[in-house]
Amino acid sequence: MRVCVVGTGYIGLPTALMLASHGVHVEAVGHRQETVDKLRRGDATFEEKGLPELFAAARESGNINFRCDYPTEDFYIITVPTPYLADSKKVDAAAIVDALRELRAGHSVQCPVYDYSIHDRTDRTITVRPARVIIVEGILIFQSLELCEQMDIKIYVDTDADVRILRRIIRDVRDRGRSLDSVINQYLTTVKPMHEQFVEPSKRRADIIIPEGGHNQVALEMVMERVRAHLEQ
Repeated sequence: MRVCVVGTGYIGLPTALMLASHGVHVEAVGHRQETVDKLRRGDATFEEKGLPELFAAARESGNINFRCDYPTEDFYIITVPTPYLADSKKVDAAAIVDALRELRAGHSVQCPVYDYSIHDRTDRTITVRPARVIIVEGILIFQSLELCEQMDIKIYVDTDADVRILRRIIRDVRDRGRSLDSVINQYLTTVKPMHEQFVEPSKRRADIIIPEGGHNQVALEMVMERVRAHLEQ
């Protein structure tokens, strides 16, 4: 089985590492050459519990390849990130729905590239090719009922609030050059209220809620078995 995972951030990277450590060949596509180079050399640093061991296992398996260019080969599974922003205030759900319909019909789509330094999508796009399994990830994807209707399985990964804020502090201060005060202020004034208003309630639309994310091996095996069953049909 060959998988292409788009994104090497806090969602894409653990997904790629877990798949590779379970015997799946993964092409992990990152948007920043500097990050990809660090991952290739094996000198990336991780504060999240369990991720260094997962990274080591994936590299040792030889099943993962980090790259910046999107591969042209055909894959059984792809992931589709969701940086479709009509503006800085709302997700363009209609564009995501249209993209998924095109992919399900066997057509390639152009996916916008999001720039965290300006908090908006850029003029750059990447070509996403269709596959038998399409994984759509994003914290607001269950907000749109029309988008949910495009999904065969809806999975919500639940994480404790203290873990979420620690991850955000580490990421924004270390990787994005922000001050601790600015991160805390943003979390209290926008991130936390918006999570409670939009993200947390949306998990009611999920078919499966997984606590602990990739560290929940039982849930991980169940999901992978469901995907295998689909591929064998």
